[in-house]
Amino acid sequence: MGEAVAQVYDQAKLKYIVLDCPLGRDHPRFSSIINLSVFIDAPLDVAMARRILRDYTSAPPASAAEKMKQLRAEMVHYLEKARYPYLDAYKHKETSDIILDGWRPLAELCEQILAKVRLDNAMFVQ
Repeated sequence: MGEAVAQVYDQAKLKYIVLDCPLGRDHPRFSSIINLSVFIDAPLDVAMARRILRDYTSAPPASAAEKMKQLRAEMVHYLEKARYPYLDAYKHKETSDIILDGWRPLAELCEQILAKVRLDNAMFVQ
């Protein structure tokens, strides 16, 4: 991922690059190119519920047994390994430019982020 982002950035093909990663501004490969770091402060259960809803309601049709098998495997993986990176993400909260309330609806969070991008862009253009 790092090489792809660096290549796009170096070639100036895009005006914005959005990365969803827990390290934010503290990411060693991207810290120099990050203009805005957003931390969505959502409890782990809310984040997990949203991910399950996203992955299991928009995924291609599968049998109920297949979905349950996949969900069980993901929950076991979460408990054994994936939970810890989520907890570590809170270490980077204070280096974020804005911290949003993760209890808010997703559409509202998106609008808050876009408002900040528009504001920063307007200040940059002047």
